[in-house]
Amino acid sequence: MGTTPSDRRERAEQMRQDRERGERRRRNLITGGIVGAVVFLVAVAAVAISTSADDDGPDAEASDFPTDAIVYDQESATGESSSDDPVDVVVYEDFQCPHCAAFDIETRDVVTEYVEDGTIRVAYEPLNYLDQAMGGATEYSLRAANAATCVYESGGGTAFHEFAALLFDNQLAEGSAGFTDRQLAAYAKQAGVDDLGSCLSKVPHQQQIEERTRTFATSRVGENGTPTVLVDGERLASNSAEALQSAIEDAA
Repeated sequence: MGTTPSDRRERAEQMRQDRERGERRRRNLITGGIVGAVVFLVAVAAVAISTSADDDGPDAEASDFPTDAIVYDQESATGESSSDDPVDVVVYEDFQCPHCAAFDIETRDVVTEYVEDGTIRVAYEPLNYLDQAMGGATEYSLRAANAATCVYESGGGTAFHEFAALLFDNQLAEGSAGFTDRQLAAYAKQAGVDDLGSCLSKVPHQQQIEERTRTFATSRVGENGTPTVLVDGERLASNSAEALQSAIEDAA
């Protein structure tokens, strides 16, 4: 059963209060990401030079829910499915990206609430964009995206959501080597996945992640970098909890 307008207003107020508590950390993350933003712009310029101006790549907005994405929906979150027409939300993110961490922290409660009541389903598209932007100085984006995909395959959408939250909450400096495989495995265990086997060492999802990243980087979908969020096929104008909530309510 769907929620009433009154329920949503009460929930919105509660989420607003929660967001205020996380605002200081969000600002710190964004400040720390200024250097990363400069690196990103250089990478975008490089991509633009190497990509033909008349390339027939994807348009700015994607109308189809990604079939190869990590899906976090009501069934994976609650074991139930009461909605047959949820709003589609697509999130392109990089686990090395400070702005992605800030977005995840600020919007986490909004996403969880709307997923659990069946209002939305979310497709996460983890990228290794910053690895490429830094010329191979680090492979952490790839390793983290691969680990997140392994967690999803073993534990489903909720395990992925919890794992991603741990990576973003404890995010290391951009451009660093990032977490070791042992640390990634420990976070996976906290998210409910005890054994990733050889998934971390063999990086089986490398090709998928790199192809996804190339598609993102050479299309207008990726022109604003990460995070990029689509709600019902429309790009989110501002990566704030208020903007996300408003876009979801308008599309629901």
